[in-house]
Amino acid sequence: MPTNFRTEIMAGLTTSLTACYIVVANPSILVDGGKQFNGVMTATVLVCILLTLVLGGYAKLPYLIAPGMGVNAIVAALMVKEHVSLAVALGLVFWSGVLFVLVVLTPLKTHITSFVPKNLRAAMTLALGIFLVLIGLKQLGILLEFPFKQGWPALGAPNRGWLFGIMGLATIILLWRMKKPYAIIAGMSLASFLWWIGGVGHKELFPQPFVSMPDFSTWMILDLRHSLKWSFLPFILALFFTDFFDAVATLVALSTQLEKDTKEPVGFERGLFVSALATLIPPFFGSSSGTIYLESASGLKVGGRSGIVAVVAAICFVPFLFFGPLCNAIPDCAIAPALLFIGGSFIVGALNLHIRLSEVEEWFPMGLLVIFVIVGSLAKGIFIGLGSYVVLCLLRGKTEKISLPMVLFSVLGTSFSFVFRL
Repeated sequence: MPTNFRTEIMAGLTTSLTACYIVVANPSILVDGGKQFNGVMTATVLVCILLTLVLGGYAKLPYLIAPGMGVNAIVAALMVKEHVSLAVALGLVFWSGVLFVLVVLTPLKTHITSFVPKNLRAAMTLALGIFLVLIGLKQLGILLEFPFKQGWPALGAPNRGWLFGIMGLATIILLWRMKKPYAIIAGMSLASFLWWIGGVGHKELFPQPFVSMPDFSTWMILDLRHSLKWSFLPFILALFFTDFFDAVATLVALSTQLEKDTKEPVGFERGLFVSALATLIPPFFGSSSGTIYLESASGLKVGGRSGIVAVVAAICFVPFLFFGPLCNAIPDCAIAPALLFIGGSFIVGALNLHIRLSEVEEWFPMGLLVIFVIVGSLAKGIFIGLGSYVVLCLLRGKTEKISLPMVLFSVLGTSFSFVFRL
């Protein structure tokens, strides 16, 4: 498709508008309204700006990089379930980034996708979608707690926040069906406005002041020493696999829209390397890992085709560095619609996988993985799901579906999960 400079600028604006919800959503998930909100928000914006500039300048790709929805939820759950600090959790993300970079720089990247079969990768996406939906329900006040600490938590009492959140979600769905790039931010804005004018809660419409200098309080807080323990290895591997497969899948998906006639994903090698850097670098700022956003497809639909799109999108995030107090005033019921919508899209995408009920080795491990992720951890879910897949394939004589590295990886991973009671 032919393009020009004006089209590239419009594509960059569209991409940033589609994904700017992450500026509020990421710190809300990681610190859940804590005092570090402004610091994590600044880190989120820096990830969007700096790594998107690298993607556009080095890889020449018209995509946006921002903290991944899913990985941030995993990190938040890890902090609650394992009682680790944000600093240690960021250290785990960093070590998963080290592994990501090492894999990308070696021939391993062409073989590692065979370690985790397609059905379990879909199950990971499904589990993360459910995870985000449950976090959204907690933000909305329908669930009183998540991750679950003891059994099924009690439901919250109905309130106006529920109504405002549902109205925001309905707005997102309606505008998304109309193919409006501002759908998510519009739904969040509506819910915020209704909350503010309704006089609910303690947050004012215009906090004083509503602008401030960037908050670098989370800069370099990651704890590299205490996060490098054998007991944390399964979590590091789980974070690595989540980031790696997300990067590969997104690059392939966006490439088909960027150039439909190509057999190889456009800019795959450089894009994957920048994705590895996006896992390695953000913890130094105080954020979970970044990833290439599927929302970048909105810019491609406008006609964007070059790295100029990424550069423009990155520049559009600069003003957010100075709106920490205003973003912190956005209520939970306005953040919930974005989480529910993104989580729902994850679930719908994962359910597109066609599996026959007779193929028990395909669907049973998926169910195990999803259950363990929701009630346990992503690390245990991946390894137990993979282990059950290997056992069922062996029992059913379908050895062509498995490989020696897959068997070894599943045995080691499952052993670690139970030894350290993950």
